[in-house]
Amino acid sequence: MIKKGISLLLISCLLVISTAVTGLASTARINATGEISEALQQEIEEIFWMEKALDALEGTTGTSTRGAIVAVIYIVAGEPSVNFETVFTDVSNESDYSDAIVWAYKNGIVYGFGDGSFKPYEDITKEQFALMFYRYTRILGYDIIVPDDFPQIPHTSDWAQDAMRWMVYFEWLSHSNPSSPLVIDIPS
Repeated sequence: MIKKGISLLLISCLLVISTAVTGLASTARINATGEISEALQQEIEEIFWMEKALDALEGTTGTSTRGAIVAVIYIVAGEPSVNFETVFTDVSNESDYSDAIVWAYKNGIVYGFGDGSFKPYEDITKEQFALMFYRYTRILGYDIIVPDDFPQIPHTSDWAQDAMRWMVYFEWLSHSNPSSPLVIDIPS
């Protein structure tokens, strides 16, 4: 269960609503009969789930942990029911974020480390953050399209390259220091 007082940091400056709104204006189409296009509908849904994430993080500043970010995704997903099972060596039924982590694992959002751990209290890096949201966005069925000619992100791990390119392309993350901890500032 996600305990009260858990520090849920991050998400906003990466999912910047203003960027989404700018994208909405440039890609949305309304046909002659007043019906909205699939692209516009998708943009509206993306903005809705981003706003839910921002509400969960309002007033937070600093770095965030891997567990806290998974918890935010879990909250945005509506905190679906989870039957606990041990999927990582360092996440027990009594652990902070246990439901969120097990749910995210079962849905292909997180896989943990080669030693069988998840490291929920370790600061999340830009790469890890990008990959979690990339996977979650794909699960929601959104198209993740980055032009083929958009460059690779320097100093990015191979496993995070597609996710980082997506985040940088839409200006949700900067390309600098992808393996550094993610730092956010979400005003109240």
